Amino acid sequence: MKQHQIALIALDNISAFHLSVPCLVFQDVFVDQTPAFHLTICSENASAVSLSTGFQASVTYGLEAVDNADIVIVPSWPNTLPEPSELLLTKLRAAHQKGATIVGLCLGAYALAKAGLLDGKRATTHWGFQDAFQAEFPNVIVDCDPLFIDEHQIITSAGTAASLDCCLHIVRSMRE
Repeated sequence: MKQHQIALIALDNISAFHLSVPCLVFQDVFVDQTPAFHLTICSENASAVSLSTGFQASVTYGLEAVDNADIVIVPSWPNTLPEPSELLLTKLRAAHQKGATIVGLCLGAYALAKAGLLDGKRATTHWGFQDAFQAEFPNVIVDCDPLFIDEHQIITSAGTAASLDCCLHIVRSMRE
C-alpha cells in the first residue's frame, strides 16, 4: 500500500476534538512498519489557529498542502456557516478534479457543498443543521441518518463523534 498524503484543513476557532480525530486515526496506521498516511495540517494563513477550547495549534503549512494530497479533510465548519474563501473553494475543486478524495466531517460538508462538490450526491452532516443545509443546497440529497456517506471521491460524516467512524472507514477502504 502506498503512503497516502492527507491535507487536514485547520480553521480558526475549531474544537480540539474536530481537529484531533483525524490526527489520532491516521497517525497510527502502519503497513510493514511504514506509516500508511502522511498527515499535513494546513490553514489558509499557514499560521497558528485558535481552538475553541482557548489554546492555539501551530500550523506551518498553507493551503498549498492541498495540491499534493490524495485525501483532503475539512474537519468542521463554524456553526454560523460563514462563506468559505474563494481560495479554499478553488483548492477543493482542483483537488477533486485531480482525483483526491474530499472529506467533510460534521459541518465540514458545508464547505464541500459551497464548492459544488455535493450537487446531485447524497451527503450527511450534523442533524441539527439538516433543514438549513437542505434549504441552502437543494441539489444535495441530505440524509442525516447514517454516520457517514461515501460517494466515491466524496465522503461526509454526521455529527462530531461520527467523524471517528468516518475516518476509520477511510483507513479500511484505503487498505482494500
